[in-house]
Amino acid sequence: MQQRKATVAVIGAGDYIGAEIVKKFASEGFTVFAGRRNGDKLAPLVAEVEAAGGRIVARSLDARKEE
Repeated sequence: MQQRKATVAVIGAGDYIGAEIVKKFASEGFTVFAGRRNGDKLAPLVAEVEAAGGRIVARSLDARKEE
């Protein structure tokens, strides 16, 4: 996979649609910044993306809270 000098942020990287969006962008060479309310649940997604050669930064966040 050719790495791009581009990033994408996925807010709501849950178990289904959000995770698939993360994997698609990562497979296309983007560095993906992924977030969801319970960041601990991102560990399997991070492992999968990294095992496939992708780059991902994951963290807990709640888009419902302005601060």
